[in-house]
Amino acid sequence: MDEYREKILVKATAFQKAAKKLQDPAFMHDVILMKYLAESKFGNDVVDWIDDIERLEKTGRKRDTTWALGGGKKERRRVRNTMGYRVERHEEGSQGSQ
Repeated sequence: MDEYREKILVKATAFQKAAKKLQDPAFMHDVILMKYLAESKFGNDVVDWIDDIERLEKTGRKRDTTWALGGGKKERRRVRNTMGYRVERHEEGSQGSQ
């Protein structure tokens, strides 16, 4: 588990650095780089992953099942991206254990 955690933290740090660069106003003047990043597949897997996780969180327990593996490309991606992800549900007004 620690090995996976370390690898994920390295990626998370890289994503944070990339987001900071992409949001830098100076970056918005580099038309060639902007065009490449906008039209390439750069980051699409991260966009899909976060979209799939947010979809799962919004729908609560409703998720694509492994039966979707026989479905279309989108359904198979959703299953892969959300496999093992747990949605933490907190009841309104719940204070937890005190």
